[in-house]
Amino acid sequence: MLNRRINLQREINNGNRVRSEAGDLRDVRTDLRSYHGTLQSQWKAKEMTHINNAINNLLESLSSAATELDSIGDDVIAAAHEVRRAEELAIAKAELARAEAEHNRTRQLHENAQRLYNATPSPLLEMALNQARGKLSIAADAHATALERVRALS
Repeated sequence: MLNRRINLQREINNGNRVRSEAGDLRDVRTDLRSYHGTLQSQWKAKEMTHINNAINNLLESLSSAATELDSIGDDVIAAAHEVRRAEELAIAKAELARAEAEHNRTRQLHENAQRLYNATPSPLLEMALNQARGKLSIAADAHATALERVRALS
């Protein structure tokens, strides 16, 4: 069994925090665009062409960075879910291995009880055989349930 599992909620919060930062960049972009408009209407010098180009490049960079942060935030969340699914599958496979070992052990117990009973039938051996059947049935059910879980997670 895994000792340490991913804290899914914490990773979702981290992804959302990155996406929030993208929103903050968009707010900065909006404010810069507003200041840019004010600057253009108030300042009519010939160097405004260079200033406009620089501001437009900065606006484009802010937009690209925000888009990239959104993508990173989405990737963090998707990766967290993928890790959780992998952890659950590993746990299910470990449970399946345990259930399979128990099923094999109880099958062997049942076979031994059946051989003993066939060789020398007695009420005591019949009771042991019935107990072995019951344990085998429980182990078979646990194995089937574990196998079904692994298949569902795969």
